[in-house]
Amino acid sequence: MPRKLRVAASSHGVLPDDMLLQILVHLPAKTLCLFRAVSRSWRSLLSDPPFVAEHKSHHPGPVIVTCTGDFYDRSTIEILDLSGNVVKRIATSMRDPRLVRTCRLDLICVTGSNHCTASHVINPATGDMFALPYTRAKEHAHVKDFFPK
Repeated sequence: MPRKLRVAASSHGVLPDDMLLQILVHLPAKTLCLFRAVSRSWRSLLSDPPFVAEHKSHHPGPVIVTCTGDFYDRSTIEILDLSGNVVKRIATSMRDPRLVRTCRLDLICVTGSNHCTASHVINPATGDMFALPYTRAKEHAHVKDFFPK
């Protein structure tokens, strides 16, 4: 990793930080998502960009992203591995979501099928989601492509 990460909650020194990090980077993403609830320091560690990059280097491979839901129900974004196993489910408040093509899978843009719905950006590694500013202008209502830097 490019820099030393501090782990505040490492069982009071039972495991050295470096050893704990080496264990964590080899665990599946689904397990790490559960570990985010251990403490604020673990959540911070597991969301830290250098840790995410290190974990990603140990778990390469494409994923499949799907949306389920309809105009009347809330939807779920599902991230699957190539075997079809659900790696992560992200509940959204959007109705009838549409995935927007990305140039890479670090971030995913999701927009509603009607122009009154705000678009959302989702980080599949952490499950964090935030809404983009809402616009009523129809010429800005449809997102064609999303290319994060």
